[in-house]
Amino acid sequence: MKTQLIGWVAMVTLFLTACGMGNSPKKSADKFLNSFNERNFAEARKYATPETIKLVDLMENLTKMAESTDSTEKKSVTVIDEKIDGETAIVTFKESGDEELQEVRLKKIDGKWLVHVTKEDIAAKDNGIGSGIDEEGEMMLPDSTDMMMIDSLSAQLPDSAQ
Repeated sequence: MKTQLIGWVAMVTLFLTACGMGNSPKKSADKFLNSFNERNFAEARKYATPETIKLVDLMENLTKMAESTDSTEKKSVTVIDEKIDGETAIVTFKESGDEELQEVRLKKIDGKWLVHVTKEDIAAKDNGIGSGIDEEGEMMLPDSTDMMMIDSLSAQLPDSAQ
């Protein structure tokens, strides 16, 4: 009887641990962001939507071109929170040495939470579109310069990366 009880407790513990280790927006975002920051692009792709993979490929190529002169510190990421709304989620995180909170979107595809970043997201962030208001309190309009640069660089990727 005691042996059966111990066996059941072990199975329940294993099940609960496995569920906790499962796929969640926080875990996927953490794996993606830290892999990306460590320049482990192959690992980052495992947690990315097809749209995001294109941007990862672009960043990998740019990193290879600038590798000899790049002295950028690789920062670790701490995931703070997740907000799930059906098949989408937003994960809040911050990078080491930076108190500013940032967000990344995820999509649930085939039961897996994947980071979903598009070139429009990057252009909007670079242009401060997230808030829609600049430092003087005036409404900002998007500038297409970043979009054109991303499109131009994307077009230069090998066919296998697109």
